[in-house]
Amino acid sequence: LTRRQLSAILRPRVHLPRFLPMGGLVVCEGDEGGHDVIVMDERVQERHEPMTIGLLVRIRPKAGREDDVEEFLDAVLRLSTRERHTETSLLMRFGDGAYALLDLFTDEPSRREHLSGSARQAVAYRTRDLFDGEPTDLLLDVVGHELPTVAGRARLAAGTWLTFDQGAHAPAADDELCFSTSGDAAWLAVRTAGGTLAVIDLAPTHDGPEPTALPEVSRHGRELRLLSSERFRLLGPDVPEPTITPLPSTSLPTTSLPV
Repeated sequence: LTRRQLSAILRPRVHLPRFLPMGGLVVCEGDEGGHDVIVMDERVQERHEPMTIGLLVRIRPKAGREDDVEEFLDAVLRLSTRERHTETSLLMRFGDGAYALLDLFTDEPSRREHLSGSARQAVAYRTRDLFDGEPTDLLLDVVGHELPTVAGRARLAAGTWLTFDQGAHAPAADDELCFSTSGDAAWLAVRTAGGTLAVIDLAPTHDGPEPTALPEVSRHGRELRLLSSERFRLLGPDVPEPTITPLPSTSLPTTSLPV
C-alpha cells in the first residue's frame, strides 16, 4: 500500500484506530502493486483447496463522495488480497453507482477470519463517513467456477451479473447444474442463502465489435431462464480499461443483485 492508499482508509483521523490491526502490511512511498501480485501468486501456488463459499458486500456511496469511496475501496481490496485465507477478491462498480466487494474462501473458518480482519474493520470504520446507509452482506455458496490464474486475472476488466430462474422447484443440487461457456471464459456461479442462483461472467478487454457471449445454465438438459443481467466494471490495481462492447441490462423493479 502507498501512503495515499493507507490514508484513504484512515482519513479523517491521524492515528491508527486500535481496532485496525496492521499486521502483514508493508507501508512505503512507492507503488507496491508488483509485490502484491507476487504475494498472491505464492498463495495460490501453495493452496489447492477449492473455493466453496464467499461474501458479497454491497455499498452505495454518499452523494458527492463517489471519488473518495472508490479510492477507499481500492485500498480495502489491497487489504483483502493480503489476507492469507482469502483466495480471491474482486471490486465491482455497477451502472447505478453501487459498488460490491466479493471475497471467496475455501471454508467457513476462512470466511470468519476475513470478517474479523483488517479489510472488514476498515469498512466499518469509514461507513458513517462515506456510505449511504450500512453495507449489505450476502453469504454465498460457490456452485462452480472457471477462473484464470492470478496473472490471467490481470486482463479482466468488466463483467455481467446474471440472475437465473430455477422454476417452481426447490433449488437445484450443484451436480444437477450444467454451465455452458466459451473456451476462454472466466465465470463464477454462486447461490445465496435464499436460493437465488447467479453467475458472474468476467470479460477481458478486446477491440472486436461483437459482445461477449454470456454463459448459459441448464438443469437436466433444460436451459434456465435468465431473469436479469447487469453490467459492471472491475476496479483495482492494474485493471485495464475495458473496450468490450456493452451489453444491455434488463430492467427490473429492483437491482438484479441477489437479496
